[in-house]
Amino acid sequence: MSAQSVLIHNAHASASVSPTFSRQSAALVRRILAAEKRKSYEVSLILTTNPAIRNLNRKYRKKDRATDVLAFGFYPDRPTRTDYGDIYISLDRARQQATAYRVTFNQELRRLIVHGVLHLCGYDHQSTRAEKALTRKTEDWLKPGPRIKKQR
Repeated sequence: MSAQSVLIHNAHASASVSPTFSRQSAALVRRILAAEKRKSYEVSLILTTNPAIRNLNRKYRKKDRATDVLAFGFYPDRPTRTDYGDIYISLDRARQQATAYRVTFNQELRRLIVHGVLHLCGYDHQSTRAEKALTRKTEDWLKPGPRIKKQR
């Protein structure tokens, strides 16, 4: 039996996220993981503040500044073949970026969720080519309408 768990935790004391948005976000995470052929996973999505994400960024990436999203994958020898990961998203930064990018807060939050999940799936910014692939995948997931799998 495979585990398929998505937990959403709002650790931001002064911001709320609707139960509907939480359900939609968990469903989005599941769709991305299924498309990436992840059958067994436990993912936590933690919505937090700029100071909290800055502390994580400083501790784990040695960058003393807030960021929008951090993804931490945990694969200790993969004994159960389950993908584990935590995605931290700064709601403060999401709100700032939504204004700057002229999109709604929920649209920006969705973009950050997609971006974080793709990081857990192995997409990164380590080279120009890798960053283009990550950007392209993110944009594909943000397009309106159903995702149709191409037939071979």
